[in-house]
Amino acid sequence: MSEHRESPLLRHAILRVQPDYFFWSRQEQKNYRVNIPREDDFKINQYLFLKLFNITVHTHEQLRVEWDNLSMGQLHILNENRLPIQGVGDDLFFLNDALMPGKTILDYETLYDYDFEDHEFQERSRKEQWPEHIVRSYHGSLYHRWARLYVDDQFIYATLSYAGCYIYGELETHGFDYLRDLIPHEYVPGRHHGEREESVTRWDFRIDAGGREAQLDELKSRFTRYIMQRNDELAQIWDQRQLGQAYVIDRSSPDDPSFSFVFSDPLALKQIRFRHFMGNVRAIEEPQACLNREVETEKIRLQEFLNTQLADIHENFDPNIIKLKPRRKVILSPRAARDINKLEC
Repeated sequence: MSEHRESPLLRHAILRVQPDYFFWSRQEQKNYRVNIPREDDFKINQYLFLKLFNITVHTHEQLRVEWDNLSMGQLHILNENRLPIQGVGDDLFFLNDALMPGKTILDYETLYDYDFEDHEFQERSRKEQWPEHIVRSYHGSLYHRWARLYVDDQFIYATLSYAGCYIYGELETHGFDYLRDLIPHEYVPGRHHGEREESVTRWDFRIDAGGREAQLDELKSRFTRYIMQRNDELAQIWDQRQLGQAYVIDRSSPDDPSFSFVFSDPLALKQIRFRHFMGNVRAIEEPQACLNREVETEKIRLQEFLNTQLADIHENFDPNIIKLKPRRKVILSPRAARDINKLEC
């Protein structure tokens, strides 16, 4: 696929901002896309908003407000139109995530280079903030990094994960569902829910577990410790296997074209170049069933752990002992409150 995949609207927008863009070399165009000046980006978006949605914006603040008000369908149209001025390589790959200061995606030859540098940075930061932190060795740490690209000529959203981290996420979701089966509970509004504080809204919910709130809290604590420890163990297990594989999971729905890309270990990450992303993925792709079997095995192991822990809590735990916890107050912006209310309707 060519890197030149601009829609007529985007092409016109680029010509209005940088008339010489299409006369530049490919390298010059790539450098521009990953370092696009703020004012150029604003003017391109300004034109797209007008032509796509008949929305006129004159300032950066107006653009931000209108962007926040876009529907999911409109946002999808905008993201697809913008991708050719953001992405690089055969698939117009765009990593929708923060990079190290002063770095662009062109500074990383492979997905491994990006992931390893990010891991080292995160571990240094944790050590500086918490001197007691034990620095973890690198076994792969990629976890739900967001991206956009074309796959078989279709615009999609993507998440990129290392296998151990992907399984951790699946266990976290499954575990919370299983906790609800073991101790039925629901979230109910607290005393301060919905209170207005200047321009924001107080978000205050509490758990109602029919009188078993203390037991549930203790089981959740043990569950959290378990999956954190298992995450570290899985990282080492998958690294030692040296499979060098990729798994592609199609999670698309009619209004949300999305894939999850899961990589078995650092060996796999070293084979993925951003400029040839899908071609490199296809070269090491294995059936999703291989990964699914691992996930199901871990889910069964987790359920057995939670069953054992709940039995121990019933036998030995004193619910009258209250754990001290920091009080937290959650407040929501107007848009966040609006979006959550939509989900509740």
